[in-house]
Amino acid sequence: MLTDVVLTTSTRRVVIEAKFYAEPYSHRYGSKKIISEHLYQLLTYMSHMRATEGPEPIGVLLYAGEKMQELEYHLGGNRIFTRSLDLDLDWQLIHRNLLDLATELRG
Repeated sequence: MLTDVVLTTSTRRVVIEAKFYAEPYSHRYGSKKIISEHLYQLLTYMSHMRATEGPEPIGVLLYAGEKMQELEYHLGGNRIFTRSLDLDLDWQLIHRNLLDLATELRG
């Protein structure tokens, strides 16, 4: 298994798992939930990365599609964010949105 994107500096490691689904949520008992397999996959990457030397990793589930609710989880000592990226925008806006995400994750 290989991660989609890893951003690394001397003070930060970010694991980004990109997903393209028509519906990024599962529906249970009338409410929306992030698909658990996506979280488990990202947690596996982060767990392997935690076993290596370097800063604590941060995880991002990045969904292609229209704006979705931005969430932050703390699971098993891991910080995980969910974000979306609208690929129907002009490339300049997509580029700006990716730079904004990188700035946000820089902390």
